[in-house]
Amino acid sequence: LAAWWGFGEWLRGALFGFPWTPAAIVWSFSEASLQIVALTGSPALSVVTVAVAGVAVLAVTGPGRRARLMGLAVPLLLTGIVLAHGVWRLSQPLPPPTELELRVVQAAIPQDRKWDPQRLRENFLTHIELAEEPAPVQPRLIIWPESAVPFSLERDEVARTYLAWIAQKAGGFVVTGSNHHAEDADGRPFANNSIYVIDPDAAVTARYDKVDLVPFVEYLPLRGLLGALGLKAVAARGDFRPGPGRTTQELPGIPPFSPLICYEVAYPSAATDGSGRAQWLLNVTNDAWFGRSAGPWQHLALARMRSVEEGLPLVRAANTGVSVVTDAYGRILAELGLGERGVIDGKLPASLPERPAGGQLGSLWGWIAIVLFAVACLFVEFRSQQDSV
Repeated sequence: LAAWWGFGEWLRGALFGFPWTPAAIVWSFSEASLQIVALTGSPALSVVTVAVAGVAVLAVTGPGRRARLMGLAVPLLLTGIVLAHGVWRLSQPLPPPTELELRVVQAAIPQDRKWDPQRLRENFLTHIELAEEPAPVQPRLIIWPESAVPFSLERDEVARTYLAWIAQKAGGFVVTGSNHHAEDADGRPFANNSIYVIDPDAAVTARYDKVDLVPFVEYLPLRGLLGALGLKAVAARGDFRPGPGRTTQELPGIPPFSPLICYEVAYPSAATDGSGRAQWLLNVTNDAWFGRSAGPWQHLALARMRSVEEGLPLVRAANTGVSVVTDAYGRILAELGLGERGVIDGKLPASLPERPAGGQLGSLWGWIAIVLFAVACLFVEFRSQQDSV
């Protein structure tokens, strides 16, 4: 079961594009328990978690006293080891925070209002008003959530001018989510779900296009097959186009960062481009789709796992929440709750000097765990057949 579960999680993420809530997420119940991801990565931890949960069943259904004791002892021992490791790791000092002052904007615009044509200007101005609120120290980087700007930033000079005005006052940049619209070489229009960086001169300094699109929301899987089956109306629905790959954004006076849009932050060992240049993770998202459910909290837990796994602080701007700033141990330093409108101001925390093993080798550990449990299963089956002969 553990081996198949681990393989299923990989298949769901790699083939079907939906790595949501792996079994490893159960360890996000505390800051201490979350630290194990830095050592193991998420995939291997999922395999071991399922295996130990299976052993725990013996505590109730075990055929003998020894089996029942094992069903109790193994889960308790694992939990004790995980918590002890977490307490020790959290006791280790972190480097002092950087000098970068930033502001995270959470406008808390409900999904039924976000794309209402009559409210687009109002929604845009809400973000501007929040960005303009007085701050204890003038932030140099203003961060808005996914799709915060409902206009084309390449084509809409007025929208860029507004953002440039904010960037001028900050003496830095505005980072915001917005859709990118263009045409390919054949003149066919397409769109990307993107992050833009706007400078004080109203220029697009950088753009990152989302790589991992949400199936059935941002793209339609098996489009060609659906068309061949005669479902042409369904197959004709437009998709977003995926970007070329993860990048590390480097801006003057800003520590290099890895941009992640929405649930791209859910992919284990894939939160950066692997170059080692990124010093923090930026996750912009719109979780208004979830409403008031477990979804936003699950998404936050996944984002914090990437922070621990990579040893990088996380800055998260969510339209309706939960927006946070964490340190490199995934500890929440500042937070705006679900449905709360406001801003987070503060210094960017520092990264760890080295990338943890969970970030470097997390995928490898996962495959090793799957193979080991599969081999163990075959060995037990072989022994069982030998004993029955």
